[in-house]
Amino acid sequence: MPSSNAASPTSGERRGFSPAIISPAIPSLGARLDFDAIQPGTTLAREPLTISRERAALYRDAVGDHSALYDEAGVAPAMAVAALAMESAMRAVELPSGAVHVSQQLAFLQPLALERSTTCTTTMSQNSVRRGVRFLVLQFEVAGDGGAPVMTGSATITIKEADA
Repeated sequence: MPSSNAASPTSGERRGFSPAIISPAIPSLGARLDFDAIQPGTTLAREPLTISRERAALYRDAVGDHSALYDEAGVAPAMAVAALAMESAMRAVELPSGAVHVSQQLAFLQPLALERSTTCTTTMSQNSVRRGVRFLVLQFEVAGDGGAPVMTGSATITIKEADA
């Protein structure tokens, strides 16, 4: 059997899904954040977020969810909302190589209607160093056009300090 050094495609790629369509690339801020300077409570990002019918369908196809429930109800899959919120949070911090996403908590407070204008806000809620490891806790919230939260969550990330 011939061997191949080519990376195998992800399940989404096998289904013809392009991650750039789900989540268009946003230019980098250019420089990595100075984690020593970021205080808890600092807002790191506030981005508009709208999930179209096409974007929701592409997400569902990528994850193999063929339920008609979302189309019938006109709502975005909850985990699509979470994935886009987490993506926004990760863009905001530009993590160095070797960072580890150790935990995540999510709360879905109400369905997000397709085509609804929302805002995703990422805030640093904890930033500490223990035994040469930095612990970051990022809070994120997706709020509807009226300001009511649709989803909230947090992610804990560890980074080994350079001088540790």
